[in-house]
Amino acid sequence: MVAPPPDLKISDWADQYRKLPKETSAEPGQWRTERAPYQRRIMDSINDPEVEKVVVMSSSQVGKSEIVINVMGYYIDVDPCPMLMIQPTIETAQDFSKRRIAPS
Repeated sequence: MVAPPPDLKISDWADQYRKLPKETSAEPGQWRTERAPYQRRIMDSINDPEVEKVVVMSSSQVGKSEIVINVMGYYIDVDPCPMLMIQPTIETAQDFSKRRIAPS
């Protein structure tokens, strides 16, 4: 029997299951969305069935990569599906995969 994924927001998943690795985080340990509350709405819009497209316009270094890692973790854990992340070069993609995704 196949059941639909649980009704779990991405931010709630991250708050429960995401661990920040010491290799990439100034504050390793449990992820806490409350540390950057502006990220909650972005994450929760991604798996909201009423939302068709999420566009983020922001400055650099405000946690967009961490949002992407949370989204990937959620879908890997809760609702497996094909995913594609595009980076500007193969080297950048390999570096992001090794340094950011793998430790998470």
